[in-house]
Amino acid sequence: MNTNLLSIVKQITGEYGEDVLGDARRLKALFSDLAQDEPKPLCTAFLKCVESGFYRNVKNTESAEERRDVIERLAVRLRDDEGYDLTLCTEALEVLAVAVFGEGAAAPAPEPAPPPAPKKKKKLSIGMAFLCAVVFAVICALIGALIGFFQGDVAGSAAVMAAAGAVIGFFIGLF
Repeated sequence: MNTNLLSIVKQITGEYGEDVLGDARRLKALFSDLAQDEPKPLCTAFLKCVESGFYRNVKNTESAEERRDVIERLAVRLRDDEGYDLTLCTEALEVLAVAVFGEGAAAPAPEPAPPPAPKKKKKLSIGMAFLCAVVFAVICALIGALIGFFQGDVAGSAAVMAAAGAVIGFFIGLF
């Protein structure tokens, strides 16, 4: 969280009261004088939060957990409506919450779940590719032999089946 912006907001609320957080025009005028050195995107997001009435939403929360849920929901809404970065929206809303409720007002975000372990890609080795090609060839030969057998070419189909059997036997012997 940007502590400089927070101190500026606290200075403003200390001088003009907390109700100034509901008045976007007045806050914008005060920011133009006091927040010149602060990051413009954060100031703009903060002012957009005030303009959108988020001050009331944050103020009406009772617990830190409820506040965290409201901040997350409003940050997503601000991102969707205005196209701001979600982290920027969350930070602006946290500054608003701390300005209203004091330090520790925004409950710490829950730990994100660890990303799933990357799946290992199975590599097809050259030996395995060769074995698959041979098995495919044997299956094709057996199908050809069966077709030949049913068409009456018994001698040709017997030779093909014998060759296929020899190849299968050779590979079974390897394992």
